[in-house]
Amino acid sequence: MVQDVPLNLIRVIVVDDHPSYAKGLQMLLRSVAPDIEVVTIAHDAKSAIEAVGSHMPDVVLMDIRMPSGGGILATEQVRDLYPVVKVVMLTVSEDDHDVYEAMRLGASGYLPKKIEVEELVSAVRAIHGGQVVISPLVAGKLLGAQQDEVPLTPMERQLLRLVAEGHDNVQIADRLAVSESTLKRNLRNILDKLHLQNRIQAAVYAAKKGWI
Repeated sequence: MVQDVPLNLIRVIVVDDHPSYAKGLQMLLRSVAPDIEVVTIAHDAKSAIEAVGSHMPDVVLMDIRMPSGGGILATEQVRDLYPVVKVVMLTVSEDDHDVYEAMRLGASGYLPKKIEVEELVSAVRAIHGGQVVISPLVAGKLLGAQQDEVPLTPMERQLLRLVAEGHDNVQIADRLAVSESTLKRNLRNILDKLHLQNRIQAAVYAAKKGWI
């Protein structure tokens, strides 16, 4: 009997230079998440980029510390070549530089390797749905320099909440009944006011404030 394939199947590539860890993660995901399929495993930046090109996954679980350039290089190239593919940094590193680089390059998540598999599954599903998922510790580091409380209007808070929930500019503009150009200008003003650089940091800010 042929087993039905879930309509919302999330195709994932695991990239890690420790084969036993990558294989173990593949088996864990298979055992607890029937809607997540690890289509292949890669062990360095070069093979990761080739694997993404061959399989076009929905999500890449990317280790930072790898040979041949590491996860940062691989993330940059994956996001440049295949912008629809979402990259999640799954790592033991909590170094500030790694965090900022990963977010700057467009990673959709930054999670510790010690995360429970159920939490990882939830994160993969959320990221596939357009959300940004960052561990509380990393979120604190991203906003560590933001010490002063900056007042925002109810409309500005709602805009940040919608960004954090993964809505695109067209959807947010429709929700707020403004033009897309006005929305972009308002979002840029909010980022400047909060001394944030991009939508990822805006999403982290909204999450830390408890608006989502």
